[in-house]
Amino acid sequence: MAKAIITMKLMPESPEVDLIKVEENSKKVLEQFEGKMQSAERQPIGFGLVALILKFVVDEKHGTDAIESEMCKIEGVESAQTTMTSRAMG
Repeated sequence: MAKAIITMKLMPESPEVDLIKVEENSKKVLEQFEGKMQSAERQPIGFGLVALILKFVVDEKHGTDAIESEMCKIEGVESAQTTMTSRAMG
């Protein structure tokens, strides 16, 4: 199976959510899927709300639905949405 490069947007429940903890927990979720975090960036949304944009590599056999579902189980995460998927070459 090939590797997939995934970009996923995690929306916190409120501006008070600790994004550092969310990022740490998202790495643990990725480990369950044999994935590796490439980057985590903050994206201001409005009214103090900041989304966490994750870029990671995972075996494409896992798909994105299961990963999104597990990310939504992280405390403080309102939603997880895959915004981009591409196949890694090389």
